[in-house]
Amino acid sequence: MAPHEAPLAVSFVTLFYAVGQFAGPAAAGLLIEHAGGFRAAFAATCMVLAAGVVLTLRLGRREARP
Repeated sequence: MAPHEAPLAVSFVTLFYAVGQFAGPAAAGLLIEHAGGFRAAFAATCMVLAAGVVLTLRLGRREARP
């Protein structure tokens, strides 16, 4: 990314982080209430984390721009 695009990238990171901070506890609360306790919430967290690791490993490296 070009240096002049850095503020836009930071704003996207902040936006997605905020959405995750809002949606994560809400989803965990629903799982705890309706799926039988903390075990379901922890299992869902592990699955999402594993999916994130797999997707990250599939990204690969990009060539540096001149």
